[in-house]
Amino acid sequence: MHAPQFDDDRDQVIDRARAAGVGLMINICDRVSNFDAVYAIADANPDIWATVGTHPHEARENPDLTAASLLELAQNEGRRDWGVRSRLSL
Repeated sequence: MHAPQFDDDRDQVIDRARAAGVGLMINICDRVSNFDAVYAIADANPDIWATVGTHPHEARENPDLTAASLLELAQNEGRRDWGVRSRLSL
């Protein structure tokens, strides 16, 4: 939902999903650099949750990414839910 190709009709896409009976949506964070955009959508819509993480194909952007840094993002005040979509070396 946060991707640029939805900029022109994001609200309409969300409205159509609701009209079709979708009661909960999860906006997947595919890159840590996108987390603010992912979270902003969730923050504005109580029926949209955000995840925090990075897709393994994008892991090279953050070679020092740790589980602790993802948890820190996820646990900031106001975050409703979180998930990790990555293979991490711990």
